[in-house]
Amino acid sequence: MVGSSAFAPAVENIADEYERLCAGATVTITPTGSNAGVLELLNERTEAGTTVALSDGLARQDADDLHATPLAVIVYTMVVNESVGVDELSLEQLRGIYSGRYRDWSEVRPGPSLPIRIVGRGGESGSRTTFEQKVLGRPEGALTSDTCDGADRVDDADIVRCERGSERQVLEEVSSTRGAIGYVDVPSAGAARADGRELSVVELDGTYPDVGTVQDGYPFWTIEYLYTKGDPDSAPVQSGFLEYLRSGTARDELHSARYVPCLRKDGRLHALCRW
Repeated sequence: MVGSSAFAPAVENIADEYERLCAGATVTITPTGSNAGVLELLNERTEAGTTVALSDGLARQDADDLHATPLAVIVYTMVVNESVGVDELSLEQLRGIYSGRYRDWSEVRPGPSLPIRIVGRGGESGSRTTFEQKVLGRPEGALTSDTCDGADRVDDADIVRCERGSERQVLEEVSSTRGAIGYVDVPSAGAARADGRELSVVELDGTYPDVGTVQDGYPFWTIEYLYTKGDPDSAPVQSGFLEYLRSGTARDELHSARYVPCLRKDGRLHALCRW
């Protein structure tokens, strides 16, 4: 299993239980990022039935032999280092931060000067694709920093923006860098805060990031899909794993990880998974 680094931890317990129940089955999880995972699945050297890909949102690639199964609703949140001192931003303010219009937090909220540091994701990330499409309405911006503490890659850059390869790395960077802002999925942010990370969850336009507020207009969310190559039932282990994902045990695991499963107990899709 390749793909989404945001969703990979949620399926680890499901995969472990499937291995226990299915003698001889082995499920290896490699969080490559959603877009990179789908590309690996499409690679001609990847044999159908041996690999599946997790994708935050629908894949960018349109291929006849890709088959998508909706798994869960995934809601994201903006997070900031506690030094920033904000727990709410308007979409206009957020877009201004990422465009370089605002370069210091004192331009956004009352209080002392504190340079803004953006911690982003690379092009392999489905989380980034969702952020650009549903929140920014434009590409996220250029990579100007390796350290996240200054524009060490580009002289006189309008923004200081670094990239990290996973949700865990984004959380580590945001919580350890004064003035930092980034985005992760809501369960990951909650777990980081519970572990004592110095970061705050940010409301957007007065709306708290939660699956319950999506239908009220919270914009930063998508559906997590599991992509297979060719006929999903072409290989016994793959077919069995897909069937297990529809089980009550798998739904309970997703609920425990604070995700909303797409498949309800009555066998119908959750309303958000039909959008």
